[in-house]
Amino acid sequence: RAAASHLGVRSFGIHLNGLVKTGDGIHVWVAVRAKDKPFWPGKLDQMVAGGQGVGIGLMENVIKESAEEADIPEALAGQAVARGALHYCKGSHRGINMDTLFNYDVWLPEDFSPVNNDGEVDGFMLMSLEEMAKIIDTTDQFKAN
Repeated sequence: RAAASHLGVRSFGIHLNGLVKTGDGIHVWVAVRAKDKPFWPGKLDQMVAGGQGVGIGLMENVIKESAEEADIPEALAGQAVARGALHYCKGSHRGINMDTLFNYDVWLPEDFSPVNNDGEVDGFMLMSLEEMAKIIDTTDQFKAN
């Protein structure tokens, strides 16, 4: 997958939004990427995001990545709902990034707290939709995609 941009071929991934209904509205679990990640170190990201490999179905990958990146049980991750796909093409120092991201939402219990199992995330923050929108609109704290 890392070579895809150098070759100008499309790569694929899954992104999962972890949503929580609280007494004061809807909140989203946001991951803080590990500082040693080669791309977007320390940036904010979806709660779960991972590459889509060959030979694994989308929902199967959502469940696998959810366990690795946020310790979400299979029964809960399996409730994720597909919300669409984002296609983009962007030039970078690595070449041409042509990506398709399959996006999912999952509603999580108010007492759930994600825990990273694969070292790709330094931590998680629960923020309101309004706070998330403001950060995206006014800063570059979130990774580019």
